[in-house]
Amino acid sequence: KGWVSGDPNAPNQADVDASTKQYQDYYSATEANEAAAKAAKLDCVERFAASAFSSGGSGLFAGAAPSEELVLARIRARNHPDFVRLEEPEEEQKDGMRLLDQVRELPRMLSFAPLEAPRRIILIPDAAALGDSAFNSLLKILEEPPAHTMFFLLCRDPGELLQTIVSRCQILRFAPLSDDELKLFLKAHPEADDSPALLGWSEG
Repeated sequence: KGWVSGDPNAPNQADVDASTKQYQDYYSATEANEAAAKAAKLDCVERFAASAFSSGGSGLFAGAAPSEELVLARIRARNHPDFVRLEEPEEEQKDGMRLLDQVRELPRMLSFAPLEAPRRIILIPDAAALGDSAFNSLLKILEEPPAHTMFFLLCRDPGELLQTIVSRCQILRFAPLSDDELKLFLKAHPEADDSPALLGWSEG
């Protein structure tokens, strides 16, 4: 609906500004919430892998069991041969392999035993970004998964993935955070200057 100048039913400019700010706060809160959730999921997978890898290696070139902290540092630096992260390359990585090609390369990689750790971990941080071809290639692997490999497919909602993929996975849901836990997160991010709005819209 539009209003002409002088219309007594026209909204007050202050109300318009307040409504606009509400929408901006909502989208800012949503983006912050999704970023925090994704970071938390990544952190959980990396820490799980570090714990599993430091329990004593049985790979082809395994030595003495390394410390969990050292393994975690190598994983986060993307310097561990048995922790494979599949995602689209950054724009500056012109020679990077596309996500589809990375998935298609998996069968060859999985035909070999892990190099250092007891098992290999394949992480897809944004599984919803997989196209139909990549999903189909991944499905063939999941139908007969290698015994020495674990897959972690991260997404916001299982409905974003093919149901044939979901049916072959174990769903791990993350419980909402308490307000106190969220406040600790916000303190570590000074750019999030509207804590009440973030707490109200984040839903944990």
